[in-house]
Amino acid sequence: MGLDLTVGWPLALWALIAAPLLVLLALRSRFPIGPKRRAAVIATRVLTAALLVLAMADLRLGLPTDELAVATVIDGTPSVTVPDRERVQQQLAELRAENDDVAWVDATSPTAVRPSTDVSVGVALLPRDRVRRMIVATDGRDRGADLGAAIAAAHRAGVEVSVVPMGDEPPMDLVSVTGLSVPRMIRAGDRIDVGVELHAARDANVSLTMALDGEEVGRTDAVARRGDSSASIGVEFPEDEGVHELTVALSAAGDVVPQNDVWRSLVRISPKPRVRILYDPENGPPLLSQVFDEGGMRVEATPITAAPLALSELQDVNLVIVDEADPGDLTEVQQQVLRDWVEDEGGGLISATGTNPVRRTPRIFREMEPITIPPAIPEPRPLELVLVIDRSSSMSGIKMMQARNAAIAAVRALRQDARAGVVAFSGGADRVMAPVGMDQRDDLIQFIGGIHASGGTNIAAALGAANAVMSNDPRYIHHVILLSDGVSSPQPALAAATVLAGRGVSISAITIGPRNDLMAQIAQIGRGRYHVTNSAGSLPSLFVREAQYRQPPAHRRSSFEPRVVTHLAMLEDVDLESAPQLGGHALAGLERGATMVLSTPDRRPVLAHWHRGLGQVATWTSATSGAWADGWRGWDGYRAFWVAMAEGMLRTRPVDPPQIRLAPHPLLDGVQVATVLAPTLESDPAPLVRIFRAPGEGEPLELFERGPGVWQSEILADGGFLLDARMPGDERPTVAVGHDRPYDPELSLFGTHRAELERLAAAGGGEVLDELGGIVGAVDEESVMRSLRTPLLAAALLMYLLGLLLLRLPDHSVGATVVRPERKRRRWGRERKSMHPEEPKKEAA
Repeated sequence: MGLDLTVGWPLALWALIAAPLLVLLALRSRFPIGPKRRAAVIATRVLTAALLVLAMADLRLGLPTDELAVATVIDGTPSVTVPDRERVQQQLAELRAENDDVAWVDATSPTAVRPSTDVSVGVALLPRDRVRRMIVATDGRDRGADLGAAIAAAHRAGVEVSVVPMGDEPPMDLVSVTGLSVPRMIRAGDRIDVGVELHAARDANVSLTMALDGEEVGRTDAVARRGDSSASIGVEFPEDEGVHELTVALSAAGDVVPQNDVWRSLVRISPKPRVRILYDPENGPPLLSQVFDEGGMRVEATPITAAPLALSELQDVNLVIVDEADPGDLTEVQQQVLRDWVEDEGGGLISATGTNPVRRTPRIFREMEPITIPPAIPEPRPLELVLVIDRSSSMSGIKMMQARNAAIAAVRALRQDARAGVVAFSGGADRVMAPVGMDQRDDLIQFIGGIHASGGTNIAAALGAANAVMSNDPRYIHHVILLSDGVSSPQPALAAATVLAGRGVSISAITIGPRNDLMAQIAQIGRGRYHVTNSAGSLPSLFVREAQYRQPPAHRRSSFEPRVVTHLAMLEDVDLESAPQLGGHALAGLERGATMVLSTPDRRPVLAHWHRGLGQVATWTSATSGAWADGWRGWDGYRAFWVAMAEGMLRTRPVDPPQIRLAPHPLLDGVQVATVLAPTLESDPAPLVRIFRAPGEGEPLELFERGPGVWQSEILADGGFLLDARMPGDERPTVAVGHDRPYDPELSLFGTHRAELERLAAAGGGEVLDELGGIVGAVDEESVMRSLRTPLLAAALLMYLLGLLLLRLPDHSVGATVVRPERKRRRWGRERKSMHPEEPKKEAA
């Protein structure tokens, strides 16, 4: 068996380098001794110094023994009941009486201290000349998070630590509320499932009541499972902005401790995000209004012509949606306001084209969108359109009203570089407006609104008037739309149509009522299209289609299933793979740098997205209402899709919000340290932080700067609190955190935590003992490290005395007295006397 030596303080061994100095001093000694005696003196001095150094270094020798010493620690925290503690004490007393050969050390403090402290005391009190073991009787509820570290330190010191389960005989309580799972910042009007965290000594039926600011808002019955479990209660939060108190109360048969049956949390209610929808009044109220309202947003729907004229009008708006409205109705000022709001203020913009064509104009708005005109379709020459409308007596009533609406829709569908005029006829062409540019669109619409029905029908005169006002400008495509429900003289009408066609003017004809051969022949001569309708309500769509007849198709009317091209994070919870078919889409291309999210089978964008400055823009090239969207509105994911889009597109802040982190104070129990981090290191002034301990107005929290962009404050956690923060440039708090402490944390958890006991036993190198007697069984002979400090000091003293004797005793091996001449020295102005009496005296100088 090898010699087992250890050193307690290895640093002290560096003192051995002084051995050469001791040898040098011994060689310069003046004692009259011979060389052998001098070598012995040197050896004793070096050995004495070495023994002293080893004693200081705490040299230890391992010696085998089977004698046992056991320290006992009993958990005295409130989570263990007094009867449970007395039970373990009684068992330990009986174990001591049965094993009186064991050295017992009671390390349990008479006062309620953490078990980790008692473990450290027990290690210090255990004798080192025995096999050392320790029993820690606990429930495993290590609230200080330091018991495991103390047990691991004891194991490193050579103590085997085993644990004994406590906490169930009997348990301190039946069930407790240990927390609420709820966001600290909640949107006004939101309904949230609030989680209630429970802890139980055994399975128990419980009743939970939720209250908001003292008023009951929910109730449920649940089963609290042994250990940790949870239940949930749906709570609809109020519209009132500010801090509110959420409280849950528990009741259960057989529950003992009432203090831990109530939990209280403070939450901040933030206002709903505001969404402004710009729509076309002719399409009726936007259907998306209800979708976003049900999604927890505040919706404002206004006609597109009433779009904001200044940034201040969008101050509190989080998202703007242009819903199936023609962006050409926006003035340049309105377009620039939207652009500045998106790019400079971080606003979100969603445009839904509907059946409106994607053109190059209006320029400012189109530059914001992630789509462009279809790359495969060249931009045509602008159109010069003349609308020829029958206003005879037979067109009175609904026919005349729909004819006016159709003409107005056709004018609005034209590009900005188009020209349009109107010829209204009865017995003659009696109301004529020559083609004008779209900068006079409003005047043209006003003229159309003044057309009323009366008189007969003279198609020839109407076509002649159209020929007269139509220009010969080769830069334009020339087209005529003829609307009538009556019969006219055929020969003059056909002759007038031939003259127009000879100039390169195309003519399309629309008949209200039965088919009319004259109208069909006019369309054939004019190389146009002929439509027959019995419903005046279909006139607007026919006019719009004919207004774009000589232009490339603006959309495709065919059903298709949109394909997922790129997964956006904002839509990750929407099952787009299950989306139904759409009935059509506007033709468009993808801007360079934009993301195509959904596409048609031929890779044309249906949903495109990109970032513009600080904000973001998305474009939906299909419809949100009408036939194109019928399938989608019946889809289960329809609402989730649009709400998720809106949530992800909400206005972002130009400056990131501050961060607040809470952590327990490392030295003071019941104190939380709040660390506030600014978004940048150069943030000045500091974030504005308030503390709330109850609903109502909070108080400013004093912050102390700890470094660039970092501030801290120490907060007494008693009763709990909520912190909210904002940067000085923000109007409202942008972040909130909280800490709850409605009762003593020692009362929250109870009963045996078996998994934690296993971890503690593994850290101590022992095991979980169901019987206390296991700690004294099977003691194998172990090598116990015993300190050699006392023997080393005694040996050093003996060596020192031996060295003195070797110096003082006469050395008979020296035959004559050795006299060493001494140099003349002065001390305090006088000659030093020789230590040898036989040396002759010298006269003083």
